[in-house]
Amino acid sequence: MIVVLDRRGWLHKDPASDRYRVTYKLLETAHRATPAQELTHVAAPLMHALAATAMQSCHLVVRNGASGLIVLRQESPGPTGFAVRLGTSIALATNCSGHVLLAFMGEDARTAILDETTDAATRASLAPHLAAIRDRGHEWSKSNRMAGVSDMSCPIFGYDGHVVAALTIPFLEVIDETPHISADEALIALKRTATAISQALGWSDPQAMPLNPSLSVAAPGKRKRAAQPSTGRIWRDPAPIPVLAAARVTGHRVCARHRPAGARYASSRATADGPPERAMVDRSSPRDPRHDR
Repeated sequence: MIVVLDRRGWLHKDPASDRYRVTYKLLETAHRATPAQELTHVAAPLMHALAATAMQSCHLVVRNGASGLIVLRQESPGPTGFAVRLGTSIALATNCSGHVLLAFMGEDARTAILDETTDAATRASLAPHLAAIRDRGHEWSKSNRMAGVSDMSCPIFGYDGHVVAALTIPFLEVIDETPHISADEALIALKRTATAISQALGWSDPQAMPLNPSLSVAAPGKRKRAAQPSTGRIWRDPAPIPVLAAARVTGHRVCARHRPAGARYASSRATADGPPERAMVDRSSPRDPRHDR
C-alpha cells in the first residue's frame, strides 16, 4: 500500500533517511472537497487588495467543529506586519474571529458549541457581548495573544444568508512616518471587503433591497376609450317604467328635476343644433296625445 501511495504522489520518500512523509496532494484533495475552496478562490484577490489598502495583514477564519480554522491569509505589503500562521486552530469563545462566528451563527449551533467549550459563567457573560456584535455588525477588541495588536473582524455570508467565515485584520498601529491609514479607515475597508466577498458568494443584503422593487419595464398606461358616435337608435328597457304623470314637458325636453324616482331614459337622439335630446316613455299606460304638441 505504501508503494502505491508513493507512486501516486500521496507519499514522498526521503532518500537520506528512507522515511515517508505526506505530500501536499493530500491537503489539496481535502481542501477541494470542502466549501473552503470556493471561499478562498473568491476571497484571495479581494484580501490582497485589502492588505494593500490598509497596509495590514488579514486572514480568513471558518468554523471547524467547535473551533475556528485559518484557511487563508494575506500578509502586509509594508516593511512590518503581523500575520497568523495558515492552518492554525483557534478557540471561538476567546477570540475576536470566533466571537463574530458565534454571534452570527444559528442559535442551536452557538448553544452547542458554548455548552461544549465553556462553563455557565462564561456563557452568561458572553451572551450580551455577542448580541452587541450582531447589532453593530463587527467586532473590535485587543488581541488576547499579542500586546499592541487590535483585532477587527467582520462576518462573511453565503448565498443562503448563513455566516461562513470571519475576515479579520490584526491591526498594528504605526508610530513612525511610514505611510499608513487609521484604524477607523481600516475598519471601513474591512467592511467593504467582507461585503464584496459575501456578494460574490451569492449573498444579498435584505436591508438594502427595496420593499416594493420597481419593474424594469414601465407599466402600460390606461387607454382612453374613444367616444362612440350617436346612431339615433332607440334602446328600450324591458323592465316596466312608472307612469310619468308628474313630468313637465318643455318643447321636446323633459326637466330632470320633475322626473319621478325610478324613471329611466328610453331614447336618445342627437340633434344638429345641440346636445342629444332625451325623452322618457311610459310603456305601462296608453300614449297621451297632448305630448305630441
